Amino acid sequence: MLSEFEGLFIKKSKYQDGSFIITVYTKLEGLLPLIFFIKKSYFNNTILVPFVKVFGFYYKKFLNEVFRIKDLTIQPEYELINSPAYKQVAFSIIAQIINLTLPKRKPDLCIYDLLIDIKNIILKNNQSHITLWILWFLKEFIAKLGINPILNFSLNTPYFDISQGKFVCNPSFFSLPFEQSIEVFNVFSSQNFDDLKNCINSSSFFNLLDFFEKYFNVHWNSNLNFQFIKEYIINFDDFYHS
Repeated sequence: MLSEFEGLFIKKSKYQDGSFIITVYTKLEGLLPLIFFIKKSYFNNTILVPFVKVFGFYYKKFLNEVFRIKDLTIQPEYELINSPAYKQVAFSIIAQIINLTLPKRKPDLCIYDLLIDIKNIILKNNQSHITLWILWFLKEFIAKLGINPILNFSLNTPYFDISQGKFVCNPSFFSLPFEQSIEVFNVFSSQNFDDLKNCINSSSFFNLLDFFEKYFNVHWNSNLNFQFIKEYIINFDDFYHS
């Protein structure tokens, strides 16, 4: 049985016998892994980049978690394909976050719309502010999932414990140092990029990234490591070096 798909390219990985697994975020199937039995020369790496639009058909029944592509068409989005290296880095980071955090085949139109929004924001911005893009994406990503960490900050409000004779905080997953709590609160309270840029500095970004890493690992019982994002930021982001 053939099914049609349309979505954003996320990742390509080798499978076996010269074939590839193409991961696409689609409107109807969510994160969809597809096997493509083709020659390696078929792919032009300058065209198949994260967030480029792809569409085609796949066989509904193939393997338990992976389906076989019958046809694949890559939309030639030259603004995306020819975008500067720092924008490609941002797209690559977000694609990796999506691939690492979302379950396979769980469609969510809010997430799809968010990916389109962040894609347009990055393409229209001519400054290398990967830090801000990633923070804005993570903030909106968690919000789209229906979770608001701000509601949990009350758990961190110090109170006086008579038995200990000192101020303490309620233990919780969101227990953070006071200054870091304020930084996270400001990020989630920001309404636009200007707000976000004004409420953080480059040195606080890694604290915020640690928070998001911990958040995902606890919420999804996963074992994410956002070190790859930190390395990208150090090498490519003008905001980090400002």
